[in-house]
Amino acid sequence: MMAAYGFLGDLSTWLLVLKYLGLCLAAGSSIWGTVNDLAIKGPNGERRLTKAGAAAIGFTALGLIISLVSEDLRRRQDSASHAAQFVAEAKRTNEIIISGQQLAGLSFRWEFTSRSAALRKAMDDGTKGQYENALTSQGGVPVTPFEVVDYEALLLPLISFVADPKNGLNATLPPPADAATEQVKQSEKKQGSTVVLMSLDASSNAILSFGSIGKDAEWASNTGDKIPSAGFAGESPKRNGDSLPQVVHPGKSPSPGTEFTYAISWDLDPGTLAGVVDRRNPEIAPTAKLPKVFKIAILNGGLVLPFQKFNFAVPAVTLWGKHQDAAVAKDDFVPDDVSNMKITLVVNGSEDVRYDYYLKRVSKIDLTDDDIDVDTECTMLEFEAN
Repeated sequence: MMAAYGFLGDLSTWLLVLKYLGLCLAAGSSIWGTVNDLAIKGPNGERRLTKAGAAAIGFTALGLIISLVSEDLRRRQDSASHAAQFVAEAKRTNEIIISGQQLAGLSFRWEFTSRSAALRKAMDDGTKGQYENALTSQGGVPVTPFEVVDYEALLLPLISFVADPKNGLNATLPPPADAATEQVKQSEKKQGSTVVLMSLDASSNAILSFGSIGKDAEWASNTGDKIPSAGFAGESPKRNGDSLPQVVHPGKSPSPGTEFTYAISWDLDPGTLAGVVDRRNPEIAPTAKLPKVFKIAILNGGLVLPFQKFNFAVPAVTLWGKHQDAAVAKDDFVPDDVSNMKITLVVNGSEDVRYDYYLKRVSKIDLTDDDIDVDTECTMLEFEAN
């Protein structure tokens, strides 16, 4: 039924139907005139139209109307087709022009839906922590910087949940306030990292990074003089940047099991973008043409970061090219935990160059190789442009 509706709803189909209907009416009218008397002579010799003649005239008039309607519809279709082609060509030309430009600005929104009660509670607790920290503000300056609380209370739990929906939140939950022994254990425990890496080109030369680098992080190489990306809150010194990623969540749930949309959004102006992107080859600047397959790597929980210190574009292990390797395990999300994940990217402030990516593959990657033992878990998310 739906297939038939779709068939009849197409303008080209109606043009075809009207064309053959007109031919059928013309043929029918001709046959009708052949087998019937269309007019007779009256008593005074005048010609009178018979019922068959009136029907023939009706057929002819109906055929003319159908022909006129068909021609008008065809004209409209051609006009709409030419307009659509013009718009498509203009958009394609604009994309080529902008895509050939250097990547100067980027806005992204990374979102998914979830029914997880644990995630909902973590977000509610994080919001409460933000509020309590804001109450400590004196002259606009809180005890803990706003950006640090935002990261620790909302961003890091959300990233950790995406990296491991079953156990990721456990690493970000604070110890019970009345558990002194647990507090001591926590203080003695070495602090790992939660890092998000986004590959901005097909060759993975330009890597955007944000998250949290643990104070006990161990790097594969300490060479170089780089300082942390502007995407890492709480680091000092760090590269310049005017904004940080923000978590968007719906607040408290009215009832258990409600599906909510969670998102991370970030508007990066030229200065901030330069401060959060590492380049393996500094001579090659990222362009506004983003890859067809957009990859995000989440490194979570371990001490070892297998990269040149503060340069996530120079890994000491195979990372971005590890797809069909035996060390890769496919790891689909449970729909109630994570579903409908997508990323929207707007390049250089132009909605004409907008990329909508949808999640296609989730993998767990073992980063350990013969030269380095890596305790950090790595979740690779691969998105394809729509």
